[in-house]
Amino acid sequence: MLIEKASETDLNEVLSVERAAFGREEEAELVRDLLADPSARPLLSLLAREDDRSVGHILFTAAHLEGTPSAATISILAPLAVVSDAWMVRALRPGVVGFVGGTVICADVMNRPENWTE
Repeated sequence: MLIEKASETDLNEVLSVERAAFGREEEAELVRDLLADPSARPLLSLLAREDDRSVGHILFTAAHLEGTPSAATISILAPLAVVSDAWMVRALRPGVVGFVGGTVICADVMNRPENWTE
């Protein structure tokens, strides 16, 4: 398993993983929009490959907390896509969730109502 930063030249592979994982186009369109959204920066796009086949993709986008007394740097992981016959996920870092609070403000693209409903 090889996990590396996805480059602009990997876009078709990234979108292919999104389509395979979710079985529809909406998440691929969301990823395409987030990658182009300046309010999502800094972002981290990671592509997992196994035997020269793309099998997973995760995208972290910037967010901020509104109404909190101290600044906190946060990111949103969305979407996380794994082709149905690939690997599982693990926690990135213990001890963070539950220690900060506030209202999460997402990248502009993520604030569209259609991205939060079925």
